[in-house]
Amino acid sequence: MNLIFDFDGTLADSSLGIYEAFKYSCKKNNLHCPDLDSFKKNIGPPINKLIYKVFPNMEAIKKEKFISNFRRSYDNDFYKKFEWYEGVPETLNFLGESNKNKLYIITNKPTSICIKLLKESKLYQLFDTVIGIDYLLYIGSRKAKKFSEKSHAINYLISQKGLNKKQCVYIGDTFEDKVSSEKSGIQFIPALYGFYEWDISDSSNFKLKTISNLINHNCIS
Repeated sequence: MNLIFDFDGTLADSSLGIYEAFKYSCKKNNLHCPDLDSFKKNIGPPINKLIYKVFPNMEAIKKEKFISNFRRSYDNDFYKKFEWYEGVPETLNFLGESNKNKLYIITNKPTSICIKLLKESKLYQLFDTVIGIDYLLYIGSRKAKKFSEKSHAINYLISQKGLNKKQCVYIGDTFEDKVSSEKSGIQFIPALYGFYEWDISDSSNFKLKTISNLINHNCIS
């Protein structure tokens, strides 16, 4: 099975670092920053889309300055403020050791930061490929630009690796992750413990209360 993981809200709780960078940018732009609990509900999209969830009427010029402040503060410092969710290292090691599985990451996080955090935690070697929102720029692809949505990154991975869609599953924590998986025609497993508030009354699909639930899932183990 090809297991494709989201990063923020699925493998790692990076909300504090993202929030601190957002709060820093708010201060630099004389904007009122929401409290952490309110802010966490908006985490998921890349910063250029997340801004409009909090400040829907922000002007384009102010937006560019805000993003610049956010990226500089997060990429140089605040990215370090994160924690792996309970059971993540153990579960990834278990899944990675099985010949049945190949592990990948597709995330809205910058590729280099995601790889850096994985390497520091000695988890990077478990993944075949780590694709951030800027992956094409990261690898120096000609006429490269950032992925505008995760379905494009998923389709890119499937095409580059020649994967069978029936053998692919995306594990993420937001409704946007679900939509992207459906657009790409692959199975989706929601992480209930992440940033998005899921409707858990629907029992038709497998859901993760903790990431360790993957170990006993019949299509993976």
